[in-house]
Amino acid sequence: GLEETVAKELQTLHNLRKLFVQDLQARLKKSQKQPEAEEDDLGGSVAQKQKISFLENNLDQLTKVHKQLVRENADLRCELPKLEKRLKATMDRVKSLEQALKEAKESAMKDRKRYQCEVDRIKEAVRQRNLARRTNTAQIGKLFFS
Repeated sequence: GLEETVAKELQTLHNLRKLFVQDLQARLKKSQKQPEAEEDDLGGSVAQKQKISFLENNLDQLTKVHKQLVRENADLRCELPKLEKRLKATMDRVKSLEQALKEAKESAMKDRKRYQCEVDRIKEAVRQRNLARRTNTAQIGKLFFS
């Protein structure tokens, strides 16, 4: 990701700097070998001057990009703990909500069982009362018809 890009840019920057230094050293050696009459033309040909200018501009641009990437990397490293803290808080909240949901489900199941037991108890009481009433009615009928 970002670190790989920064590493590649740094390597390119290092290589360009190395080439630039080698070029300058070669020019220095060349200029030392030239007779003094030719010292006016130490800069080399126009093509070489353009190449040096291009390399200098490229070096400046790469340096700017590198500095920007370093700043962005530092900013991201500063942001990371905040985001990790927020993520942890969110995860804790999710865990607590899951626990609350589990407890609510268990409570609902207990309430449902209790309610069902109560309904069954009431049904049984009504059935017993109806049974007793029929038995009493039957006994009363026996008394009248006996």
